[in-house]
Amino acid sequence: MAAGRGLVAAMLAAAAFAAPAQAGTVTTLVNSSVLDLTGYPPDAALSVELVRKGALGDVVIGRAAGTATAGKLHVGAGGACWSTFTPAIRARDTIRVSWSAGSDSVVVPPVTVQPPVTGAATDVTGTAPDGPVTAELLDAAGAPLGDPANATAAVGVWTVSFPPTPLAVGARATVADAAGNVTVVDAGDSSPAGCPAAAFSTTAVTEVDPGHLVGGVPTINAAGAAQALTVQGPVGDAPVTVTLNGDPSPDVTQNGGTFTAHFPGSALAALDDGPVKVEVTGGVGLTMTKDTVAPGPPTSTPPPGRYLAAPMVTLAPPEPGASVHYTLDGSAPGLNSPVFDAPIHVTANETIRAFAVDGAGNPGPMVSLNYMLNPGSTSPIPGVPTQPPDGSSPPPGPAPLKPRIGAIGLVKRVSMARLQARGLTASIELGSGTTAVRFTVYRRILRKGRRRLKLVASLVRVPGHSGRYRVKLNARALGLTRPGLYRLKIVPGLSRATLDSSATRTVWLRVVA
Repeated sequence: MAAGRGLVAAMLAAAAFAAPAQAGTVTTLVNSSVLDLTGYPPDAALSVELVRKGALGDVVIGRAAGTATAGKLHVGAGGACWSTFTPAIRARDTIRVSWSAGSDSVVVPPVTVQPPVTGAATDVTGTAPDGPVTAELLDAAGAPLGDPANATAAVGVWTVSFPPTPLAVGARATVADAAGNVTVVDAGDSSPAGCPAAAFSTTAVTEVDPGHLVGGVPTINAAGAAQALTVQGPVGDAPVTVTLNGDPSPDVTQNGGTFTAHFPGSALAALDDGPVKVEVTGGVGLTMTKDTVAPGPPTSTPPPGRYLAAPMVTLAPPEPGASVHYTLDGSAPGLNSPVFDAPIHVTANETIRAFAVDGAGNPGPMVSLNYMLNPGSTSPIPGVPTQPPDGSSPPPGPAPLKPRIGAIGLVKRVSMARLQARGLTASIELGSGTTAVRFTVYRRILRKGRRRLKLVASLVRVPGHSGRYRVKLNARALGLTRPGLYRLKIVPGLSRATLDSSATRTVWLRVVA
């Protein structure tokens, strides 16, 4: 009901709050996005989840957070915002409120109210759990017409009689449970405007299965690309289609105001790395990120070798956002191994074994870093500088590695059909220490009568080893989507984060129809 949208505050103020029998009291405006939380610890940081029963169990359809100023927090229009999108609260939804010292869980009762018939009709009816009900008539502006009247629901049904009036165009009912939680219901959809960045909706993608979450962020990494994807969320009454980058899910079920959609692992494996959109008809979708490229190995400072004094070793990840897991007992590290966060004091002969995990959860290759202490010897380990006993600078070690590309095996002319069916295959000889390669593609175009190069794609691959590297690249990922002349720049690096443009090799490729 449109009139109800401007009167949320008045409706909540009109609801009589009972003395709370728990940490706080929750007032719910059904068919809207509005909650009022009162009676909580002053200045407590409250987290709110709106939960609905789905085919696979509870589905979190909305999250909000805020501070209970003087023990009160308003969620919805004019208050704390719902994250991602603004949900529609329904009867039988569960509201979970948590703070540092406790939590509440409130089920919205199944309350309904039928609008009166304008004119002679005087009865307002509805359903609610057995107990007291307060009902009011509303005018066209949503304001109360006269005083509210009370009734008692018997066997879940209630009726309140009012004097005849030609002005009544709506009605609302207020129900309070024994714990003081209040439910306010309009005889229509009183969906107030939510926060500007989170549009009100009854349908949205709100949950992704745990196998495709990294740090709580929806992500498809190398491990997740081989697993089926399940997404869930609230849904309206109409059937919906759920898509992954435009391709519909073959398995969508709707149950109890929620939907569940499955996508097979093969559908995820076929996607290019980058943003992946999960969308639902008539609702709010979400964007995942696909990143299946493993990071390079971590590096250490000072480097492995023989030292006269016990060194403090720092492990560095190969790229921003990556972390390093390590062990000191000679065992192979895993995701449960310690994460490097402070220098390691090597006081005896020790092997540090380590690997990096990037921000998408992809693990890289493991390295073994051997440190030896031998105060009585100055003989070096081959290729590793040894600190002289007088504390002077060690003799120069081997020259630092530089990324390098040798021979390149690549067809120079290929048909569009072959590219689409088989991709682009290349054989590249990587110099010593070269473990990462960037492929940058430009298409030659004609603009204002002059030939120019237009950037169409750039991607990085990390084979993790030097020597011969055979790679098969997706044509769409390379931007090879139409016939023409393309310039392919191949940039080597010692890791994903240390690419050296001065060692770039260039190859021209013609794509024909």
